[in-house]
Order: sequence, then C-alpha cells, then structure tokens
Amino acid sequence: MFRFLELEVNGWDFWPSARIPLDADVVILSGPNGSGKTTMLDAIRQILNTPKLSQNRRLVHYLRKPNQPALIRAVVTNRKNSRGRRPFDRERIHTDEATLACALVSDGGVPEKRFAVLSGRVAAPDLQRLFIDSRDWLRPEQYRGVSRSLMHILALEQGRADELSRRTPRELFRWVMDARGSQDVLERYSSARHRYQDSLQEVHNQRMQSLRQNADLVRVEREVRRLDEYESHVKRVSDAESLSIGAQFQAKISEVRELERRLPDLRTKVTSLINTVDRLDRETAHFRLALEKLQQDSKPLETAFKTATESRDAIQRQLAILTNRLEEKRDRITELQAIPKEGLSSLTEALESEQRESFRQEEQSATLAAEGNNLREQIRALERGVRVFPREVQKTIDALSADRIEATIAAAVVEVVKPESTLAIESALGPLRFALCVPPNELPRAIEIARQHSFPGPITAAELREPLNSGPIRANAGAPAWLSEWLKSVRLSENEVREDIYGTWVSRVDSYALGGNAIRTQLESARSQLFDTEQRAAASAERGRQSRARTEELKSRIELQQRRAQLADLLAEQPILEAELAAANDSFAERDQDWTAANNAKAKLQLEVQRTEFELTKKGSELDARKGELESNRASTAEGEARLASLTPEIRDFAAKCPAETRALAEAGAITISPELTERDVRETRQRLELFKSQGPVPEATIREEEKLIRRNIEELEKHVAARQGEADEAKLELDQCRGDYLQVIGSTLHDYRRRAYGLAGRPKCSTRLDGSRNPQGRQIKMPTRSRSASRHPSGSDASSRYSARRYT
Repeated sequence: MFRFLELEVNGWDFWPSARIPLDADVVILSGPNGSGKTTMLDAIRQILNTPKLSQNRRLVHYLRKPNQPALIRAVVTNRKNSRGRRPFDRERIHTDEATLACALVSDGGVPEKRFAVLSGRVAAPDLQRLFIDSRDWLRPEQYRGVSRSLMHILALEQGRADELSRRTPRELFRWVMDARGSQDVLERYSSARHRYQDSLQEVHNQRMQSLRQNADLVRVEREVRRLDEYESHVKRVSDAESLSIGAQFQAKISEVRELERRLPDLRTKVTSLINTVDRLDRETAHFRLALEKLQQDSKPLETAFKTATESRDAIQRQLAILTNRLEEKRDRITELQAIPKEGLSSLTEALESEQRESFRQEEQSATLAAEGNNLREQIRALERGVRVFPREVQKTIDALSADRIEATIAAAVVEVVKPESTLAIESALGPLRFALCVPPNELPRAIEIARQHSFPGPITAAELREPLNSGPIRANAGAPAWLSEWLKSVRLSENEVREDIYGTWVSRVDSYALGGNAIRTQLESARSQLFDTEQRAAASAERGRQSRARTEELKSRIELQQRRAQLADLLAEQPILEAELAAANDSFAERDQDWTAANNAKAKLQLEVQRTEFELTKKGSELDARKGELESNRASTAEGEARLASLTPEIRDFAAKCPAETRALAEAGAITISPELTERDVRETRQRLELFKSQGPVPEATIREEEKLIRRNIEELEKHVAARQGEADEAKLELDQCRGDYLQVIGSTLHDYRRRAYGLAGRPKCSTRLDGSRNPQGRQIKMPTRSRSASRHPSGSDASSRYSARRYT
C-alpha cells in the first residue's frame, strides 16, 4: 500500500492553484459548508480514478474554465514491503516516491481523462507539457486506480457517517481490515493472493500465447507447403529445361554422326558426276553439228514445197468459190420451188383495200374512245349533281361566265311537278328550256356571245321576281317572265300531245333538261350510251385487229412473189458455173500431185531433223540434269561440311550446359523424346509456375526457419505453462496458509473493534431510543441522541453523529 504525501490542484473548481500537505498518519479536514472539503475529496477520487464523485456532484461542475485543462497532482510513497515489493512495481517505478497525475481536457463535450505514473516528484509545468504536448500518458482503461475497499471509505462523505450502519459486518470488517488491519498479515495475504492471481493470469496468458503460436504455426505450415509446391514447380521447370538441353544435345550428336556418314558418299558422287557431264558435253556437240547440216539441206526442199503449196492453194480457193456459188444456185432452185405462184397485181389490189379498211376501223375506234371519255366525264359531273347541257348551250354559258356576265338558264330554275307531264312539257318548251335571263345592261353583249356560239334558245332581260307555282310547273325567282303567259297559251293532254295558238304538236325531245328529274334522266341515258359506245368500240377494235392481220399476210405473200421473180433470173447462170467447176477440179488434181511429192520429201527430211533434235534435246536435258545434280551435290557437300564445322562448337556448348547424367544419356542416344516435345514441356511447366505465382505471393525461404522457431516457441511455452501451473499450485498452498493467518487477525480485530465501540458508546451522556425505522436491509437501528454536554467536531458537525450503535436480532 502507499500513503499520500502531498496533493496539488490547478484549475480545479475555483482553485487556480493549491497545494495541500498530507504527510501525516491522521489528516483532519475542517471548515464550514462550501469551504471545499468535498471538492478536495473529489480531487482525490479523480486521481485514484474512482467511477463516481460525491453525491449530486458532476465532473463538469469542477471545470470552471472549459478551454483550460484541470491538473491534479499527488506525491505518494513507493517503499518496499516485507517481501521486497513496491506498490508501483508493475509501472516500473523503483524510487521511494512516485507522482500520480490526472489531467482533465475538455473539447466542448465530455472531458477526456489523462493519467500518468512517474518516478520521484514531478513539477506541475512538466506534467502540463506531458499531457498537452505529447502522447506519453495513460487512458482510463490503462490506469489501475484505487482499490475497492478504499473506494468504499472514500464514499463516506460529510454528514453521511450513518452509512456505516447500513453495511453488513463482513463489509465493515473488510473496510476496517483494509484501513487499519495488521500490515504484515494483510500484505502477506494480499501478496499471496496477487501472486496466485498473477500465476493464474500468467498461465492463462501463456496458454493464449500458445494458441496464437499454434495458429501462426498453422499459417506458417501452409506457407511452407506453398513454398514446397513452388520449389517443386521450379524443379520441374529445371528438369524440363535440362531434358530439353539434353534432347537438343542428342539431336546435334545424331546430326554430326549422320553428316560424317553422308559426306564420303557425296564426295564420291560428285567425282562420278563430273565425268558424266564431260561425256554428255561431247555427245551434245556431235548432235548439234548433225542438226545444222540437216537444216542446210532442208532449205531447197522448203522452197519447192512452198511453191507447190501456193499453186495448189490458189486452185483450191478458186474451186471453193465455184463450189459455193454452185451451191447457192442450187439453194435458190430449192427456194424457188417452195414458193407458190400467184398474181402479183391482184395481191397488190387486195392489200390496198385491206389497208383502207384498217384505217377506217382505227378512225372509228378513236371516235368511239373520245365519245366514251365524254360520256364518262358527263357521268362524273351528273353524279356530283352538275347539269349537262348541249355543247352550244354549255359554251355560251362558259363564255358569259368568262366575260363576268351573270346569267340564269331556265332549265336550272324550272321544275316539273307532275312526273307524268314531264315529256309533254319538255317537248312543248323545246329550245325555250335553255332561255337565258341576263341583266338589262348586259343584254347586247350577251346576244353577241350567243350568236358566236350558235345558242339555240332565247335571251331575255325580263325575269320573275317571285316564285311561280302554276299547274304542272314550279319556277323559282330568276326564271323568264314569259313563262306564266306561256302556261296560259298551252294546253296539255294525257297522250303527251299539246295545243297552242299554232295548232297541235306531237314532237318529242331527245333528253330532259328541267329540274332534278333531268339530272337523273340524263345520268341513266349517259350510262346507257356509255355501255353501247363501249360495246361498239370493242367490236371496232376486233375488226381493226383482223384487218391488220390480213394486211400483214398480204404483204408477206407479195414479198414471196417478188422473191420468186428474182430467183428465176438467177437460174440462167447455173450451166456456166458447172463448166468452170469441172475445169478447176482437173487443175487441182495436177497441182495436188506436185504438192504431195514435195511434201513427202520435206516430211522425210523433217523426220530426220526431229530425230536429231530429239537426241540433242535428250542429251541436253540429261546434261542439264547431271549439271544440276552435280551442283546440288556440291552444295550439299559444302553445306554438310559447313554444318559439321558449325556443330562442333555448339556440341561443346551443349556439353558444358548439360548435366553429366543427361549428357551420358544423350551421347548414348537414350533420350526418347524429341526436342520439340521437350520445348513444349518447358513452356507448359513455366506456364504452370507462372499460374502458381499468380495465385499469391511465394513465401521466402526463411519461412522454414520461422516454422522451426515457432515450434521451439511452442515447446518452450508448453514448458512455461507447466512451470507457471506449478507456481500457481504453490501460490495456492501459500494463499491457503495466509488465509488462516488472515482469519486469526480478523478475529482479534473484531474483538478490538467491539471493545472500542463499547468504550466510545459509554463516553457521552446520552440516552438511546428505538424509533422503529428500518434501514434498506430491514434491520432495526438505534439512533443516537446528542446531550447538551456533547463536544463539537471541528468541522462544525456533532461528534456523536459520526458513530452509531447497532444491535442485531
């Protein structure tokens, strides 16, 4: 255990700087309420890292300057006990005095606690530099702090001494023994307990370290296996490369042996070919001279053969011409016999008549086509509701419209009410149906236009101002004004006969023009006319086609008769051509005999020339072949000698690179695999090696030493665990012995405590009473009553309030 020697605070509550000496067996804090007694105790609590402050106190209450850290410094003893141990051996503090320090640094939130345990007496400025300018301080979880028993004693605050009465005897005995027990027994017991706990903790740590070492061993063994696998791949690559070099070495040796075997044969063959080439040169020269002599002899024969050929060919060409002409004459006779004889004049008259008929049918077809187109236009106009008038009427209306003269035709504003009277009224009106009503000022101009277009009806400037509905006729405004008088002067009968001042009329009109009934009638009539016109146009087209066919036939017959007349004139020359052809045949027979004799002589000489040329060519080809063979063999010999010379250093290089065992196999020809296959094996083994490398890093070779080291560490750890377990067992025996001594001390301490309690209870003159209240543990408590003669405690509270007597049932 240690004792406080002095306490110093800086920036703690309202104390900017304060130093309190504590180097005494008993230290009494006295002062009125609010003087700082609890503040000092809370400072001690902070430096001992207690989890709680005094009642209703918070840490921020003591930090009056948030931007300035608070520093608490305490100097404590660090002397050796009876076993030679110091309280701060774990912190490696070996001086008799030590400094405990706590800094509270606020950053706007919860203050950060920083602790330090240092040797000797360390000044406050040095501590401030340590906590502010460096990281050589301890966090709360790294700092041991105060023991549990001392923490309980520190929890007794001013005015709370009666808390002792609420504790169990075991708790009170533990506090008293920790605070005032036998130092030697307590230290021995505490030391034995700590040694036992440290031994157990050390056993646990060693076992945990052994587990970590085993885990590392598993990892290292995996790395070693990977290293072994890598070295196996490397060895395969090395073996493949060695075998490849051996295979190439064997191939080079085989090639040298083959060259040494072939070169003597090649040299012998070259000598033989040189002799053969000389012989063939002489024979070729002999045949070349014979050929030149034959060529000289063939020139007169060539001249005679050429002359005979030209004479024979001239006669043959003349014969061919006469033969062709005679054949043509005979073909004309056959053609003439195939043409029937007809009258040319009658055929010409029939052709002219048929041409006139064809032209008439074409004109009729064109007329009917135009008429059909006009009817189709009328039908489309009537289907749209547009009236169709006779051509003179329509031209007149169009001309008036072009001249911007407003005109109303009677047929457009007059309607027959009774259908059965339509034909009679239409016939009675006749050209009056097309009467035009124009403005009076335009009447002269309108008359002039109507005269130009042969308008069939009257032109008037008088028109009805109101609609007219009289008898079978209904007329709108704009109709001619004479219509009402005309109705009065005409009498209609049921048999479509009408009478007027001129007599009885029986004539009929071809088409209707009045009202909507006229449009329907005209539409039906136009469709009927169109059907009739299309039928007549089809019949006319068929007659025209037949007429054209007959015309073409007549033309062809006339051309045949004309050809027949020409052929008859050509037949008179046939006897003359036959006589010329017979004379030409006789002349050709004579020339052919001369040509045959010249040709035979030439052929005989050519045969001899060809035989000589064949022999010359044969000897020349043989000479060229032998020369080529000679050159090839010379090249092969030179190439073989050069290759043999180049292989010698290569074999020396391969022999130097090839291992001895592989070299022996290669020299014996015992390697059965080809160099190409060995190269492929080298590529494949290298690819597998690269693939293995790509799967992860290759461990270093030192990993095996690491494995051995870890195995030795594990063995040592196992020995350490066994040794620490033995120490723990010994510490357990010592702890059991110390526990017996500790119980004896407890007994004597309880006896002394009982005696002191009775003595203190008998000093004041006071009476006690049982108020029946119960503490939280449910035990009855006798509350003390202070008498008038009771002394006052220096702190201002009653001295008797610090003690209480308790009777247990």
